[in-house]
Amino acid sequence: MTEEQLESNHEEIGYYSNEMQDVAALKLLKNADSPTFLDIGCRHPVEINNTLLLEENGWSGICVDIDDYSEEFKEKRQTPFYQIDSTSDEFIELLEKHFPQKVIHYVSLDVDSASLQTLKNILENGFKFIFMTFEHDYHYVRTHELSNKWHGGDRTIDEVKSCKSSSKKMLSTCGYKLLFENVSFHEDYTGIIPHPWEDWWINPMCFKYGHLVRLDNVSGKNMHFKDCVDRIVISTH
Repeated sequence: MTEEQLESNHEEIGYYSNEMQDVAALKLLKNADSPTFLDIGCRHPVEINNTLLLEENGWSGICVDIDDYSEEFKEKRQTPFYQIDSTSDEFIELLEKHFPQKVIHYVSLDVDSASLQTLKNILENGFKFIFMTFEHDYHYVRTHELSNKWHGGDRTIDEVKSCKSSSKKMLSTCGYKLLFENVSFHEDYTGIIPHPWEDWWINPMCFKYGHLVRLDNVSGKNMHFKDCVDRIVISTH
């Protein structure tokens, strides 16, 4: 695909997520049968939401958050919302109810300081995914390196670094493969310097050989999220 075609693709697909996670899932798994999603740390049902676009395209799933967005979801979404602690046993019981086969097509995981424990909770209880966007917020470390200012709230630098390194080790050990490491955005004041905030993972056992080879060829590190989505689109053609 040419650069002009890719740019046109961005314009044709409206998205609700902040960095096109929903488009990435939709394109990567466009041929999936009865696709499902799990949105952990979903926040608002529409604004900067990673799964509304999937719902609009026939996917099913659940959205969860530690804060209560139940009224907003009743007004805006068909997807059920649950206010729940994703590190708890009750969360696992909820997943067993909605995903009895224990396989989820797309998992969006963004619960800040609880992300690592949530990931551990999911994996240790036998749940698997095909595609996951895992927010580690390493951009706080990068910003600190550039400005010597910390914007990571209550989390320390070591905690953010541990979330990044420990999640990578945990998922790699379980057989998952990094499609894009340190998916990044840009800040006006730092120009083209990438600010990494997520890792995008796939389960290589769930892709046909030819598609997996193409994904291997387009995978990368420290790339802007739009470039990552462009490469996913290329891999499906």
